[in-house]
Amino acid sequence: MSEKQTTLVYILDDSEVSITVVRATAKIGVQRYLLASKGAEENKDEDEALKILRLMFYPDLISATTDVTGMKYPLTFEELIELPEDLVNKWAEAVYLVNPQWKPGLPDDAPLQKQKTRR
Repeated sequence: MSEKQTTLVYILDDSEVSITVVRATAKIGVQRYLLASKGAEENKDEDEALKILRLMFYPDLISATTDVTGMKYPLTFEELIELPEDLVNKWAEAVYLVNPQWKPGLPDDAPLQKQKTRR
């Protein structure tokens, strides 16, 4: 079972930022889904990088976050994409630590599918 919560501490422009993320409840899961759905509806013509950020990272980070000190919060999508990549990546790592079911791709312990070959 994953942790119930974790806190990321990050230095942003010489100031300490603290971000607390929690394990998803059913309500948090629905909020995440709604954020992703809203993003998909509103921005069908975005480039691929912005689509990934809007449909995957933004809903995950915002939905799981319960407390932020040291920077403005809540953040709009436009504000989030202006944050340093390192901060966003570490924030995502914290979110996926407590919510591994949200992590994009296969889980680390997923069995590999054996390829069938014909002779």
